[in-house]
Amino acid sequence: MSGIPTLTLLSEEQKFNGNNLLKWTTNMQQLLGSKGLLGYIDGQVTKPSQPTPSTMSTSSSTSPDTTPIYSTTPNPDE
Repeated sequence: MSGIPTLTLLSEEQKFNGNNLLKWTTNMQQLLGSKGLLGYIDGQVTKPSQPTPSTMSTSSSTSPDTTPIYSTTPNPDE
């Protein structure tokens, strides 16, 4: 195994359809918990603050590094 997380795709049965809220919620909690991402829905992972002009690099054309798909430390743009 390469150690790189892959994107999880939901089956049609797992997707929210307007009539399956309880089952969908349970599925999402299990899925997010297995990826270590429950913090995004319970508020433990907070949005990072925007950098101030004094902390930004001198080149404003550079974009911040992207984070891995299941990161618990997003950058401000994500």
